[in-house]
Amino acid sequence: MRRLVANLFILTVMLTLAGNAFAGGVVYSGTRGFEKLQKGLVQIGFDNIMLVNYYSSTDDTTDTTTSILNASWMGGITPRYLILTNVSLGLSLNYFYQLAKTTVETGGTETESETSDTGFIGFVTANYHLRLGHSLFLRPGVGVGYFMGTRETPGGSGTKIETELSGMAAQIDLTLEYFASAHFSMRAGPIVMLRFGTETPDGADEGNGYTQIDAGFIGGLGYSF
Repeated sequence: MRRLVANLFILTVMLTLAGNAFAGGVVYSGTRGFEKLQKGLVQIGFDNIMLVNYYSSTDDTTDTTTSILNASWMGGITPRYLILTNVSLGLSLNYFYQLAKTTVETGGTETESETSDTGFIGFVTANYHLRLGHSLFLRPGVGVGYFMGTRETPGGSGTKIETELSGMAAQIDLTLEYFASAHFSMRAGPIVMLRFGTETPDGADEGNGYTQIDAGFIGGLGYSF
């Protein structure tokens, strides 16, 4: 009897906590799910992002084709706070790595070179959590932030040339998030990221402006409390 009472007490506490955080309710045909995310909920997200873009151009006068493939990985942590029901603000802190492979083909002769970017990028993000049912939410969001890092390009005789990178960034994501429990969630979806700033070669007084747009896929886990 005591064990039964204790188990009922624990179950009541767990349901109360879940209700405070998500207002769980019956969704369809007795299937329980989370209906909304309440104001005041705190969530910690761990994300991995893969971004890819491809560029190719041909100079007909010299019969030269230049192709550039950029593949980027970005990963980090995002604390998020529900400022309103189903509306959250977050601070995303990430490390990024990008490898750019350039291929130049002239008259049947092909040469390749690789350039790598490493650094840190941070965003202030805003998301709206739209319930689709069965604890599944569509979570469209936008973010603005800042990045800084270093680019390494091949030089002569096996040397590398370093270039400092810095500037502003923006992102748009359209992720799906599924709450497996009151505390754990999984999310995945497409993301588009824009970086615009300056690249300053080592020893130069002024840098050159550049803009880069990447599209890719984000996947991650979340813990809520």
